[in-house]
Amino acid sequence: MADAWRNQPHPLPDAEHDRVETANLILKFCGVTAQHWSGIASIDAADLLILVDLYAQEIKGKTISVTSACLASLAPTTTALRAIDRLLPKGLIERFDDPLDRRRKLLRLTELGRERVRAYLDGFDREQWA
Repeated sequence: MADAWRNQPHPLPDAEHDRVETANLILKFCGVTAQHWSGIASIDAADLLILVDLYAQEIKGKTISVTSACLASLAPTTTALRAIDRLLPKGLIERFDDPLDRRRKLLRLTELGRERVRAYLDGFDREQWA
């Protein structure tokens, strides 16, 4: 009897309906993300934000410092630095000296990283997320 009640649709107040729709979009986003990056051991939120930001900034012709990548990750600096350290051996990014200031380190996507981010971004139906 309880199962029959549980399987029946229940009308939701508008605010709850909107929250459920948002939750479903988040679940789809996470599913697309998990499916795309599954071939590479753990990619977390900070990793993903760094990769996507590097891609967007490179397209604009900008070089990105380690500090800027840390800010883009929206994570504490130590967490972001660990994310960078995870991405380097996976061959997705590379770190190099700033030719104008040798104290500064810059990051860029490798060809593999660029291909993976492009494929990841192409996997989204932009209208679905608008």
